[in-house]
Amino acid sequence: MGIRRTLRWGLTALLITAVACSDETTGPGTSGPSLSTSEAGFLAVEVDRTLDGILGDAFTIQAPVSGALTTDGPPSAVPITTTFSFERTRTCPAGGQLSVSGSGQLIVDPEEATAEMSVAGTKLIEACARERNEVVYTMSGSADWDAFWKRVDRELVAAEKNVSGAFSISTSDGRFKECTFELHAVYDPATASVQLTGNFCDRTIDRTWTRG
Repeated sequence: MGIRRTLRWGLTALLITAVACSDETTGPGTSGPSLSTSEAGFLAVEVDRTLDGILGDAFTIQAPVSGALTTDGPPSAVPITTTFSFERTRTCPAGGQLSVSGSGQLIVDPEEATAEMSVAGTKLIEACARERNEVVYTMSGSADWDAFWKRVDRELVAAEKNVSGAFSISTSDGRFKECTFELHAVYDPATASVQLTGNFCDRTIDRTWTRG
């Protein structure tokens, strides 16, 4: 699935490859001032939150831990491995939608009370609009992603994902950009927070947010 694991359950330090998005005010694919670091950070986090929510739904559906890890009889000593695929679509806050499809593998170990999901797929951003400080940002594009999640005794103890792609963005104040992005997110169970790092439209991203 493209994830290099440095801990048993798959947490890793991943080198983020620099990606390009023109910072000029003229030229192909660009009109008006560039996105600020604050704007790029906002959009990166919002896009990541949406994908995080979809993957959370998929993990819950594929691994209903309360049922899969609790049986009427003695737990099986053999881990159960299944493969699956899914498609989900979410409406964006100010219009448009984001569609995610993927496939992966789920390993449930009733004896150890663990469930692990490795999954990868694509994301389609279709006129997905968000508003911030009275400015509407509308994005269209696509991305590839991969992710790993692990639960122990029904608690999420490890999660990470990588997303890279390209998109166009227009703003209600007259700007237009064609950009690329590459992001890496790691979940910290001690603080229930996600650290998001990488590049988004030629801006360096390093944001932490609490996972709800």
